Amino acid sequence: MKKLLIIALIAFSMTAKAQITFEHTYPNLTSGFLKPINLGPSGKKYAIIDTAQIQLYNLNHSLFRSITFPITTKSNGGNVILITENLFDNDSTNIEYLINDYNYTGSVKIFREDGTLLFDEPNAWAFYPIVILTNPIAPFWTPILMTDSGAKMILYKNDGSFKIYGLPGIIPSCCCGEGSNYTGNYMNQENSFNYEIRNYPNPSLEQTTIEYNLPKGINQGEIVFYNLQGVEIKRFKVDNTFNSLIISTSDIAAGTYYYQLQTTGQSSAGKKMVVIK
Repeated sequence: MKKLLIIALIAFSMTAKAQITFEHTYPNLTSGFLKPINLGPSGKKYAIIDTAQIQLYNLNHSLFRSITFPITTKSNGGNVILITENLFDNDSTNIEYLINDYNYTGSVKIFREDGTLLFDEPNAWAFYPIVILTNPIAPFWTPILMTDSGAKMILYKNDGSFKIYGLPGIIPSCCCGEGSNYTGNYMNQENSFNYEIRNYPNPSLEQTTIEYNLPKGINQGEIVFYNLQGVEIKRFKVDNTFNSLIISTSDIAAGTYYYQLQTTGQSSAGKKMVVIK
C-alpha cells in the first residue's frame, strides 16, 4: 500500500510539471516588441524594445534595467540588433547595445547603457539576409559571428562592400534560438538555389522594379516582401513570361525591407530594399 502511494505521488508530480502554466502578461506593445536575450554574466532576460528605450526583465518578470536611447530611432525597436554585457568591451558591469540607425543612408552605432558612444560607422548596415535551412522563407540576419580567432562583426556598406571588425569580447550562448542570429550557425545556404533577383532604384520613393530569373526547369514562383520583424507585407506571383515586375511602394512605410523569390520547396537569398518618403 505504501509503495502504491509513493508511485501515485510521483505520477502526480510528473503530471503537474508537464502542464503548460501561465506566468505573466506584458502590456500591449504597440510601439515595440518583446524577445528573450542572453546578456552574458547576468544571464537570460526578457527585453522590451521600442523607439525610446530598452527595458530588461528578469525571468521572474521583475524589472532588471531600463535604458533610454541617446538618439531618436525610426523603428519600433527592430533596429536594436544585439544587447550584451561582454561583447563590445571587456567591462561586464555595463550593458552595451548595437543600433542600426535607419535613415536614408544607414549607420551602425554601439552605445553603453549610460549613453556613451563606443562605435559609429556611417553609410552601413549591421545585417544582411540569409536563408535559414529549417525555414527557408523567413529572412534572418547575422551581423556577428564567433570564429576560431574571436568574435567578428560584418557590416554591409552602401557602396556594396563589406567591412569586418574584430570584437574584444565573446558572444553569449544562444537564448531561445537567438544564437542562430549571432553565431553564424545558419550561414550555410544550401537551400538557396540558383536565382537571380535585384531591384532598382534602391532606395525607392514611389515604385521599384524587381528583375528576376527563375532557375532552369522552374516556370512559376512568388516574390515575397518582409519587414525587419520577418512579417510578410506583400506577395506577387511571377512566371517565365516576363523577367521583371514593377511594384508600387507608395503604400509602404519608409524603412528597410527584404524580399526573396520563392518556388515550391526552394527560395532565393533575401535582398534588401529601402523605401524613402
